[in-house]
Formats: sequence, structure tokens, C-alpha cells
Amino acid sequence: MTRAGRPPLRTRLLDEVLEEMHALEGKALEEFLAETGFDRDELLASYDRSYRSFEAAAGRRQFEAARRRLSRDATNRRSLNIEASRKRSVYAAVKEHVAVTGAMMVAARNRKIESPDDLDSFLEACLMLGVIDENGNLKD
Repeated sequence: MTRAGRPPLRTRLLDEVLEEMHALEGKALEEFLAETGFDRDELLASYDRSYRSFEAAAGRRQFEAARRRLSRDATNRRSLNIEASRKRSVYAAVKEHVAVTGAMMVAARNRKIESPDDLDSFLEACLMLGVIDENGNLKD
């Protein structure tokens, strides 16, 4: 292997030390650590910190990926642009459309909208299903 392709000296030395440590156990490992100047408790604490740091970094990466997906979904998501006073008439038009075409079942709500939040949720679902557009107009 050429000199440019070799790992740095520090990496090679650490690899060698780790290789040596993996081959040892018990008293032989204790003697090796004492000879090389490593403190067993400090090594364990350092390993524990490194491991927790690695886990935290992995968790942060997962969190950031989920955050990007939500952000992307939010920007791709269409939203209703209907005045509050018009929402009931859009709901009535959807009900009439369903009665005529049978294209969508409103039975999941027992054909009842009991609160403004129910109405908003229903209209958002209609938008997502393609029954209405962003302005509340029925789609064919």
C-alpha cells in the first residue's frame, strides 16, 4: 500500500492497542493497562461517555430526519381557504353530493357535525380525499 493510502500513525497505533486489549483478559489485561499507563476505571468511563454520545447523536439524526419529513409534508399539504361563514354551506354541498353519487360515506360521523372542530376536520378530510378543492368547491 502506498504511503498516501495508509491510515495515519495515530489510527494505526490505536488499532494496535485495541487489538492487543481484545486478546487479553483478567490479570493479563490488568497488567497491560498498568504497563501502558491506562486506568481501567477511566477507560470504562470514557467508553460509557462515548457510547452515550453515539446513541444521542443517532437519536438526533432520527429526530432531524422526522422533522424534515414533517416539514416537507407540511409544505406539500394543501390547506383549506374557506371563510368560517361558508363552511356549513360547503358541508351541505358535500352531503348532497354524497347522497346523489354515493361516492363517499359520511356514516363514520353518523352524519353529525357537533362542533366547529368536527366541521374543520371533516372538510380537511374532504380536501385530502379530493372531494373538494382548497376553496371548498366540489370536484367532479
